[in-house]
Amino acid sequence: MPAKADLIAVFPGKQERIEAGVKLAAAGHGLHLAVASHVPTEKIIEPYLKKYPIPGNTIKTLTAGLSRDTFEDALVTLQLVKKHNFKSIILVTSDYHMTRAFTLLRLMLWNSKVQITRWAVTGNSEARYLEVLSEMVKFWGSLCELILFKVSGRLPLDFVK
Repeated sequence: MPAKADLIAVFPGKQERIEAGVKLAAAGHGLHLAVASHVPTEKIIEPYLKKYPIPGNTIKTLTAGLSRDTFEDALVTLQLVKKHNFKSIILVTSDYHMTRAFTLLRLMLWNSKVQITRWAVTGNSEARYLEVLSEMVKFWGSLCELILFKVSGRLPLDFVK
């Protein structure tokens, strides 16, 4: 199990990721929990709290803010880190998705000393090969999103509107 962190940041997409984040919080591995989404974290984790209750409200849930993709998951996590001056994060996402999620978050936190611990969720998907292949393609697309954001200051999906 990971050491305790200031923030457990869940990059969702699959329900197993959210469940793993709540389990870590219930086990006392973080001070704050955020699920990157446009929905408040409390609403997203509500079904899991019945199964994995957090004892004595020992963890604070934070809404990460609008997030439509992995790039924005990393961006809203960066905003939480800056707002709350967090020094450590447990990043929760699927194992096949971890390289892209971690790389984007690490690049967002480039000049910081924030420690990121990876917590990879292993699914039992039968489409494993396709998930890994898809991630390889999306990895390069996410790096392009980051460059576009750094150059323009606009979210890449906003160019589509």
